[in-house]
Amino acid sequence: MSTETQRLDELAARLRETPLSADEQAELDALLLRCPEARRRFVDHMLLQNDLNEDAAALLSGPVTVSVRPRSASWLSWRPLTAAAAGIVFGILCTSVVWAYAAHEARLSLLHESFEGVRFGWQSGFPKEMGQWGGDEAKIVSSEAGVNPKDGVRMLKLEPVKTDLFSRTHCIVDLQKQSLALGATTRQIELRASFHPSVLGKKDRYILRAAAFADGPEKLDERWMKEAWAQIDEHSLAYAARGVSVPAGIDAWQTITLMIDVPPGSRILVISMWAATMDGKPANRAAHYLDDVRLSGVINEPLP
Repeated sequence: MSTETQRLDELAARLRETPLSADEQAELDALLLRCPEARRRFVDHMLLQNDLNEDAAALLSGPVTVSVRPRSASWLSWRPLTAAAAGIVFGILCTSVVWAYAAHEARLSLLHESFEGVRFGWQSGFPKEMGQWGGDEAKIVSSEAGVNPKDGVRMLKLEPVKTDLFSRTHCIVDLQKQSLALGATTRQIELRASFHPSVLGKKDRYILRAAAFADGPEKLDERWMKEAWAQIDEHSLAYAARGVSVPAGIDAWQTITLMIDVPPGSRILVISMWAATMDGKPANRAAHYLDDVRLSGVINEPLP
């Protein structure tokens, strides 16, 4: 453990108990600003404190940085957390919130996939081209196991993976086609997807991840969106993740939303959807359904 991460652990431990002094707050802010590993560890501390990453050791293969919009940060119950530290960790550089009184939001649809088209292309393994979907074993199905599609008449069935807790699917979205409409400044993009288990009675876990890159699909390494997520800040322009645990026995579609701030120069956005049955025995893991995946750009327009 480096000296910086050790110091981060000390400051985080103190912050859980009592507000930091002005000098300690300044030290923490500076440490988070210059050290990516400290930012990852600080997010881990906050997630554990707020019980947001239950069974984290089983869920994630590495630390994860979560991008959160200022107006959705009310979940932080870590009372002594400073605004400066939170802003550094989460990369919140959004002036549209400050000037919200002078603007309203418009939505630009970047993707709406309900798996309806007969030509929907599915690739086993990580996608290689713009607009392509791929991932672990999956297939298009209609209503089955008492579950009806969330939108339309078809949905994607994510089969359980024998060697992994999670089943994953990914899509590469071309941002250059919409660059003019999105604008030349940092813009917010919302990812929304709905999940449903095929078998009730188990606790389920769903995760959304998104990362923006300046290069094209040919430069991607699929490990960045899977086991090497902790390294993605070295390769991406922006990244975000959100995980939700669903108690056993809930027979309803669960819609998860993720926001990411995407800077200018982003050529592609890779979105990943993860689903898991939280059971340590592979034989007891079940399939999950995915439907109604939507990606939209949030555009602030001046009020008349």
